[in-house]
Amino acid sequence: MKIKRFVASDMRSAMNLVRKEHGPDAVILSNRRIEEGVEIVAAANYDESAVQRALEAARKDVAPPAPRPRSAADAVIAA
Repeated sequence: MKIKRFVASDMRSAMNLVRKEHGPDAVILSNRRIEEGVEIVAAANYDESAVQRALEAARKDVAPPAPRPRSAADAVIAA
């Protein structure tokens, strides 16, 4: 997967840059307004399964949150 940042004065110009570089199968990962105009981050050869595997691996590295003690309000709601 190839990821690249594109900056142009307007969205139409930015999208043209994306199409020229990555082709019609480009995947837009993000876009936002910046001082220079518009920023688009796009990917070519995007593999959704690879992204999902990376996210799952990252989640395994993060410890699950500790259980929080029940409050009186929780006890009333549960009853």
